[in-house]
Amino acid sequence: MDNVLYKIDKNILYKILFESDIQTILSCSQVNKEFNRYLNINEYWLFLCNRDYLGIYEQFIEKEYKQMYILSYFLPQIKKYGISYDDTNVNLFEKDIDEFPRGFSCLNKLKTLDLRSNNLTEVTSALSYITTLEVLILSQNKFEKIIPSMKIICNLTNLIELDISKNKITIIPQNIALLLNLKKLVLSNNRIPVIPKCIQKLKKLEILQLNDNNIKEIPIELCNLKNLLELHLHNNSITIINKTIGKLSKLKQLYLSGNLISELPIEMTDLSNLEGLYLVKNNISGVPIEFAKLKKLKNFWLYFNKIKDIGPELEQLQILF
Repeated sequence: MDNVLYKIDKNILYKILFESDIQTILSCSQVNKEFNRYLNINEYWLFLCNRDYLGIYEQFIEKEYKQMYILSYFLPQIKKYGISYDDTNVNLFEKDIDEFPRGFSCLNKLKTLDLRSNNLTEVTSALSYITTLEVLILSQNKFEKIIPSMKIICNLTNLIELDISKNKITIIPQNIALLLNLKKLVLSNNRIPVIPKCIQKLKKLEILQLNDNNIKEIPIELCNLKNLLELHLHNNSITIINKTIGKLSKLKQLYLSGNLISELPIEMTDLSNLEGLYLVKNNISGVPIEFAKLKKLKNFWLYFNKIKDIGPELEQLQILF
């Protein structure tokens, strides 16, 4: 061990710590000055040995000892959960976790945190320290009361993708509008009855998945998401397609199967970039001839509706019914 550490670069020290016991490293007799600065920091190191992490976290940041803090805190959890980890990604898929691991708050380069298929009911304030996070996946957990957790998640202003699908959420909190860089929002397979007006503030949103909920209407405000490319609203209780949907000029895929829709508004023909329109299992009896304007439409699915025939003007669309 002495020989390994003698001239090793400090940036890869953590890789050795993953394979070695901290106390073994501390007992090495040949440690150069660079490592002395990290390994022998007097009272700070004593605090670490006593695992008084939260009490000295800010001091470590100020004194540039954060790397050592990360290592000593995160290593035990690496061993406990068998985490798949590198500088930017942590995968904790199906690790039977019921409490958010505090040690992850120290990972100052983390981009993706995958906590799918666990037993989490909330996230803690430790998550708010991971300010570099861009992708947060919390699907298939046990979230019900999402508001306390969302207050923390909304501090992650660099988030590009947020997935809280397959939980038991009954509301989309208003403060979700603070995630201004969000491009993908997945809230499918929950118990959400209403899409809030604040959704319109997510101007960069490209993919919105709200399928398999209890949604009854498409709010006018949703149609202000001018960068939206995919809208998933299948398997809800929607009866009317709002006429303002034509404002979603960049929309390519629209999923509305499994609802209670009976009419298709002519304004949908303003969706000039639409490539896929899925309306299986609704109550639709006819398609306006104006839909022939949708030149890019490749998939138009109308199975299990009340359509008996379509006019010759629509034959080019290759409607499946």
